[in-house]
Amino acid sequence: MLTIIFIASLVLIAIMIGWKMIEERNQEKFLFSDLRNVADGVSEKISAKTKKFILVLNRRNIELLAIFIVSAILGGALSARRALRLKSLKYIDSLNNRKVNLKKKGSASFFLKNVSEYKGKYIK
Repeated sequence: MLTIIFIASLVLIAIMIGWKMIEERNQEKFLFSDLRNVADGVSEKISAKTKKFILVLNRRNIELLAIFIVSAILGGALSARRALRLKSLKYIDSLNNRKVNLKKKGSASFFLKNVSEYKGKYIK
């Protein structure tokens, strides 16, 4: 199949070159010579529209990429801010706990008394 297409394209190229040689030798244009100018205009229009579409597509992709980058930066900044806030809260809580005077209200439970007596026997 590909060899048939290749051979057909070679034959068409040879015909076009021969046609152009005859035109140049006779110094006159044939019936389909203006068709090339029309085809050039159409191909220029198609290429301009394609270029515009690709630029719009690229612009949209750039916008989406910029939105993604900004959201990633903001997300990272917010998570870092939250982590710093939690650390500062832990530090402030630890400072506040040092100032609190622990008041002994009532006696210890029976279990804790047994544990302290048990430890006291082996520590001394």
